[in-house]
Amino acid sequence: MSQYPILNQITQTHNENYINQLFEELVSLNIKAMEEAKRRQSRQITWVPIKQLQEATGWGRTKLEEWRDQGKFQFQQSGKGGKYLYNLEDVQRFCRSLQK
Repeated sequence: MSQYPILNQITQTHNENYINQLFEELVSLNIKAMEEAKRRQSRQITWVPIKQLQEATGWGRTKLEEWRDQGKFQFQQSGKGGKYLYNLEDVQRFCRSLQK
């Protein structure tokens, strides 16, 4: 345990039962953190047209298209000259960043 100075200090000041409880809590927290990381990574993308994007964000078409062209959020186009679809969550994240 010499590579973990905090653990060395705890072993000198606390009994083995306490250390085991602490270890179990750390394992439990780590499992929860891994589950949350998987949940965040597996979020599905909600693709929406510009009209729905305007309703969801309160921003106008011109400003949203300007930000799209600047690459501020994810979008996709259905073929050359086709309609654009926008990643709703990514646009909302970007809009929240404007408020900070």
